[in-house]
Formats: sequence, structure tokens, C-alpha cells
Amino acid sequence: MFFRKCNLFRSLAIFTIFSLLLQGFSLPALAASGEGSRAVNIQLGEEIRRTTLPVIDDEPPLLSLRALANACGLSLNWDAKTNLAVISIGDLAIVYHPLLKIFYCLERTYPVIETETASQGPWLGIPLSRNLLLDEDSAWQQAAAPQQAVLGAPVISFSKVVWPEPPLLKSGVTYVSLPFLPWLGMTAFWDEDFRCLDLLLAADLYQNPVKALTLEEVLPLIREDFELELAAAKAAQPELLATYSTKFNPGEKNRTINLKLAAAAINDTEIKPGSIFSFNTVVGPRSSANGYQKAIVFVGGAKELDYGGGVCQVSSTLYNAVLEAKLPVIERHPHGQPVTYVPKGKDATVAFGILDFRFRNDLKETVKITAKTEENSITIELWKTK
Repeated sequence: MFFRKCNLFRSLAIFTIFSLLLQGFSLPALAASGEGSRAVNIQLGEEIRRTTLPVIDDEPPLLSLRALANACGLSLNWDAKTNLAVISIGDLAIVYHPLLKIFYCLERTYPVIETETASQGPWLGIPLSRNLLLDEDSAWQQAAAPQQAVLGAPVISFSKVVWPEPPLLKSGVTYVSLPFLPWLGMTAFWDEDFRCLDLLLAADLYQNPVKALTLEEVLPLIREDFELELAAAKAAQPELLATYSTKFNPGEKNRTINLKLAAAAINDTEIKPGSIFSFNTVVGPRSSANGYQKAIVFVGGAKELDYGGGVCQVSSTLYNAVLEAKLPVIERHPHGQPVTYVPKGKDATVAFGILDFRFRNDLKETVKITAKTEENSITIELWKTK
């Protein structure tokens, strides 16, 4: 019979501390720089395999959870009814839901009921704690008479763990950061010079012949707590107030640069209840020092080249989202000529230090702006956060 040497939670804690101390890295930000692949060396005992895994190329990278599971022999399954995913190996299972900031770590252990010797029968008849699993180095293992452990029925316990970094979902693929890997019994070493990842797998997990835990086994244990966590997470989800999109010509390169800079400046801006949003304050001067290029602007009734041409499309797109959300507009100015990207009378021109676009958040909740540019369009959304 296969006996595990140590309690899994204790092992994982050691893995976590050891891994972070050796690597000395800070937790990676999830501002992904691009999708790609990285070389990975996977070691289990004396065996070392070299492979490549899909990554989001941060420093250090984020790994595709599905590809990682396939490479290391982990079982990864998703339940459509609950939207829960379970990743398991041997006596360990991790269960997570995309809306939760925590995951569940479940462990199957085997309590020692009693220990017998060949000549003396039950060893003092003393039942042992479930945490005192048979250990080949323990003192009572070294008794003169050969001994046998009698194990009780498996016990599954769970703990809730806050994600070191929330998983990133991109193009239908879930990516996880390196600080999460110790919870899967892996020690990770990221080589910044060679941009290569080494993974050391815990032998007591990955060489354990027992059948992996399934969602059917663990769900009854966590169901009540999971439903409470999920209800709280859904209640805290932001509510979409408004969305508005406009088109632009990406062939007008300078104008496109300006538009994207302004959109990035207002993206993720939060307006507290009662506060006033000022486009000029958030975006700042449209100058060459800030990366803005010369493009067509309206000056009175004429067209001229000046830094920041195209920024008014961002302020006009935002204006229409504000109108849709029914938030009070404090300041708005029309262009001197009609524009093509919004209906007549729905534009909002801006000029730093002269003309601004401002609105007030009259809600009881914070309003968050998201601005996203694609190949030829900009979309601005207003969210009510809780």
C-alpha cells in the first residue's frame, strides 16, 4: 500500500515559501503584453522533460492552465451547470469559479486507526490523529518488531485560498501566474536571462497511483460555502449603465495615435458619487511631449493641423455614453463644423485650457469608465460599481 509522507497542506506551504524565496520575483501584473509560448523543463524524480507551453508574455509569464495540466498529467474538468472547474492530481484537487477571488483546495487523507506488530497485536490500542500519517522516519516505525498500519476510510477536507493573482481569461483560455503553482504541488523557477521556466513536481502527488478526486466527490463538501461566495460575488458585480461606439479610419495614422492615447488616458477612470469628471483634467495636454501627433483639428470654421487632432472623437463618444446613462452634463461644446462619427448635435469638442467636457456622477455608486479601441472603432462603457 502506498503511504504519503506528509500532510499536503504542510507540503504546499513549504513549496510556496521555498519557491518565492528562490525566485525573488514580485507578483506579476495582469497587463498582458501578448500571447506566445515559452520553453519549460518539467522534472519528476530523476526524469526531466522539455516542452513548450502557451503563455501570456509577462515578466514572469502567465501559463495556460489547460496546457499545463496536459503537460504534467493533471486532470482538468469543467462543470457546465455550476461553471466550476476542478484541477486534480492524486489526493489533491483545486476547485475554482471565474467570478470568485478565492479557490478551494481539497485534500484526501488516510487516518491511521491503529498500528499492529506481528507478535504483539494492536500497538497499545491507541488511535492516532488523522494528521499523524505513517512516516517511514518516525520513531515508532523503528520498533524492533515489524509493524503494520491500519488506515481508516479516506477523509476529504477543504480550505479557501485567496488567489495570489486572479486567473486571466483571454480568447477562451485561462492563464495562471507562477505563485499559484505551489498549490498544484509545483516549484517554479523562472530564468529571466534565458526566458525559460523550470518546474519541479512533488513526487508524493505526481507518483501517487490513487484515482484523482472528481467534482462529484468534492462538490457536496463545498456546495453551501460556494453558493454563499457566488451570491456575494454576483452582488458585487458592476452594472453596465451605457455603451457607445464610433468608427474611425486607421489609415489616418497620426489621428489614430491621438485617439488611442486619449482613450487609454480615460480608461479605468472612476468617478465617485457627487464628483465631476473633467476630460481635460484626466487626459492632460495634447502635446508632442505626451506623444500626440499633428492631425486635422477644427479652428472656428476652418481645418488646421495641430497636435491632438482626433481626440474630440473620444470626448464625443464619451458624451453619447453619458447621455445614454442619463448622467448630468456640466459642460459641453459643439464643433464649428459637422463631424461624421456621431449624429448631428451629439458631438463634444475639447481644447485643453479652453473647452472642456464635464459631467457629474449623481448616483450613489461609483461610475467607472472603460475605453477600448479596436482596428477601426472605439467603444466606451460606463459601469456602476458596488
